Amino acid sequence: MASGFTTEWMNDILGELFGGVALAAPGTLYFGLCTGVTAGGTITGEPSGNGYSRKNITNDSALWNTPGSGLVDTR
Repeated sequence: MASGFTTEWMNDILGELFGGVALAAPGTLYFGLCTGVTAGGTITGEPSGNGYSRKNITNDSALWNTPGSGLVDTR
């Protein structure tokens, strides 16, 4: 089932919930588009050309509202 999280993130979250090491938020987040997704949720491509590039933003609490209902948005 596709969740939007990488396997590494899912393992980190489960590890923290069940006695693992506390998570630290990444300092930079990277956003991009994909051109296809398999039935299993694997991303199969990313656009290229026409000025497309991934967007990176500094990740800090001043940028984000408090999460609720499984969602979070920017201020």
